[in-house]
Amino acid sequence: YDMTGKLKRSWKHSCLSKNYNKLRVVSNKVVVSSAQDQALTVYDLQGQLVKQIKCPGISKTGSDKAMAVCGDDSVIVSDYYTNSVFRVNIDSGEVMWTSKHVQGPQGVVCYKNRYVLVTNYNTDTRIWILDADTGKLVKVSFT
Repeated sequence: YDMTGKLKRSWKHSCLSKNYNKLRVVSNKVVVSSAQDQALTVYDLQGQLVKQIKCPGISKTGSDKAMAVCGDDSVIVSDYYTNSVFRVNIDSGEVMWTSKHVQGPQGVVCYKNRYVLVTNYNTDTRIWILDADTGKLVKVSFT
């Protein structure tokens, strides 16, 4: 859609998500998780398939995934069912790191391309802060 709400283009994607599943635009590419393929599917802005990137951190059974853009060429993915947060370079297809610090990760955001903030379903309003370059735990914050 453009900024006025007019549909510019659409295409079909094979994900059969019954829960939340995010897509992101990075480097003029649309990135969507594909649980059944355990991959990230990358399209150009016209909807043409560019590639699939295999990611063992993507569960085949669940569809609860969130994504955030990090830098000019990568995404951070959280997968609730594999208890994984990982960074993938969209250009090279490399899984740069995987973190298992958060049980049942849900929301994820990249802050200033330096930190990854992750939350899960909890009663304490807890945020795990990971280093965006390494995936190592920096701090757990309670609010």
